[in-house]
Amino acid sequence: GKHRNNRKMMSEKEEGGSPQKCWVPRTIPERVLQLLCKVMNTIVVLVSDKGVAASEKALEGYCQVHRLLIAVVDRFPSLRRSIHTRLAAFLKDPSARVKEACPNLGEFLPLLSVSETVQWGHIAMPYLQENFDRGVLWACTKDAGLAKVSPGDVSRLDRVLEASRTTLRLTMFHAAFLRLVARPMTTADHKNNNQSAVPLAHVADMADVTLGRPPLHLRRRWQRVVRRILGDLLRWPGVFVLLGVACPHRDTLLQVLEGAVSRSLKKGYHRDGQDFSAVHRSGVSKILLKGESYTAPPNLKRVRLHERWRFDSMEYLDASCLAYDKNGASLGFVDWSHTSALQGLHHGGDVIDHEKCMGTHTIEVDLVRLPAAVTDVYFTVSSWQRTLKDVIQPSVHLEDEATGTELCHFELEERDTEDFTAVIMCCLSRKTSGSRWVLKAIGHIGYGRASGGPITWRCNADSLSDGPYGPMKQAIEKMRASSGTA
Repeated sequence: GKHRNNRKMMSEKEEGGSPQKCWVPRTIPERVLQLLCKVMNTIVVLVSDKGVAASEKALEGYCQVHRLLIAVVDRFPSLRRSIHTRLAAFLKDPSARVKEACPNLGEFLPLLSVSETVQWGHIAMPYLQENFDRGVLWACTKDAGLAKVSPGDVSRLDRVLEASRTTLRLTMFHAAFLRLVARPMTTADHKNNNQSAVPLAHVADMADVTLGRPPLHLRRRWQRVVRRILGDLLRWPGVFVLLGVACPHRDTLLQVLEGAVSRSLKKGYHRDGQDFSAVHRSGVSKILLKGESYTAPPNLKRVRLHERWRFDSMEYLDASCLAYDKNGASLGFVDWSHTSALQGLHHGGDVIDHEKCMGTHTIEVDLVRLPAAVTDVYFTVSSWQRTLKDVIQPSVHLEDEATGTELCHFELEERDTEDFTAVIMCCLSRKTSGSRWVLKAIGHIGYGRASGGPITWRCNADSLSDGPYGPMKQAIEKMRASSGTA
C-alpha cells in the first residue's frame, strides 16, 4: 500500500551493492522500444518547456506514440518480459536506480505505459528518492547553500521546491500522462476503493475508436492539469497530489531532502566543495521555437553547430557563418569555400549521405579564441543553385564539443518557402567579451546564397556589391536595427 511505499522511500539503509549494468538494446524491437520511450520523454520535456501553448499538440502526440508502442509490444511479446524485468529490478534493487544502471529517468518512465504488472504507484517512492538524489546538483546551481545540511532546518523544504520546479514538473507531467492516457485507473470495488489499471487492450481499443486523437473530455482534463502543474503557487502537498502519491509528513519529507545530499555525494552526483556556478546540464536538449533563445553555460569553451537537411533530388545546401561586432560591422565568414576565419570559426565542409538522402554541415566555434570584438555569429542555410522547395526539414543542433552533448536544437517549421533560397536559422550572441553566449532561433526566410552561388533574384546595387550574400546581410541589418542591437 501507499504507507508501505512511503516507509520504503524514507529508509536510509537502502544503499544496495555495486550498480547493475546499464540496459542496452540488442534486438530491433528493443531499439524501437528505446526510440519510442525517447520520443515520449521528449514530448514531456516539450510541454514542460513550452507550457499551455504546446500542451494540446503534446497530448495528441503522446496518445499516438503510446498507441504505436502498444502495437509494438503486441507484435513482439518478448518485450513484455524485458519491460517487466527492468521495472521489477528498479523497484526491488537500489543499485538498479543509480545513473550507471539507469542513465535517464525520463526515458525509463514510459515503460510503465505498457506494463500490466508494475504501475506508477509501485515505483513512485523509490523513483522520487532517486530523483531527489540526482536533483541535488541542479538545485545547488540555483541555491548553493543547499549543499550544506543543517538538520531540522524547515526552510530547506521551500528552498528545494523553488530550486527543483523544473525537474518536479517533468515528473508531474509524466505521471499525468500515465494517469490520464496510458494507464487510467478503474474503480473495481467502490466500497473499499480498490483500483486497478484499465487493461492495455481496452486503452488500445479506445484509441482506435478516436483514430488516436484524444477525445474532448480528455483534452479538457488535460488542460486543467497542465495549468495546475505550471502554477507558481504550487506547494508540496499539491505536488504530491499531481504526482498521484500520498504526501509524506513534513518532518519525513525534510529528512528525505536532507539525506539526498549525503546520498548524492556517496553516488558521485556532486562533489564536496564543488563550484556549482560552473555546472551546466547534460540532459535532454532544449527544443527551440522560432524567436526563442538558449543561454549557454558560463564555462562553455567550444561548440559545434550541425546543420542538417533532407532532399528528394540531389541538391546541396550550404551552411554559412557570418560574424559581426556590436556596431553591426561584418568581421568575416566561413562557408564551403572559406573554411576558417577569425581564429575561432571553422567549417567542416559537405557531408552527404546519398543512401539516406541526408546532408550535414558542421561549423566549429572556439568561443575562447574568437576576437573580443565579435558579439554576434549568424548561421545561415542556403540552396546552392535552386530554391528551398527542394529542401526537407532543415534544422540546427548546437552541442558542447568537449562532451558531445546536444544543448539545444531548432527545426524550421515553415512549409511554404515559395522561390526563396536562404534561411537565417539562428544567431549566437553575447553582450560583451566574457559574458554568456545566447543562441536565438530566428528562422528568417529570404534570398541569398553561399560563395559562388548564382544570383537568380532581383537586387539593388548595394546588395549586389556583397555578392550572393547580399540579401542575407541586408536581412541581418534590418533585424539588428529592429531589435536595437546596431
